[in-house]
Amino acid sequence: MNRAELSQLVVERSDLDVLTAIYDADIVFEAVGEALARGDNVTILNFGKFSTRKRSPRTGRNPRTGEIVKIPAATVPAFRAAKALREMVKAGSIS
Repeated sequence: MNRAELSQLVVERSDLDVLTAIYDADIVFEAVGEALARGDNVTILNFGKFSTRKRSPRTGRNPRTGEIVKIPAATVPAFRAAKALREMVKAGSIS
């Protein structure tokens, strides 16, 4: 599902028009990104928790040339699904 499909689903399940649904979804995603950039966690009840993780520097290998390269330390986004979401996916149903 992409952004347009998600927005269309919101339109079908609510009284919002398409542009409002797209705008609202963009605001939510932007807010999550800004919170993660500040180092905050974002928890959405029955959905999951967005957080950041620190990756240590490491060495890797360029698959094309075989050359060994140094990969610097980085902060990356992470997501941990809530139990309710995991169970919904496992059951293959929408509740």
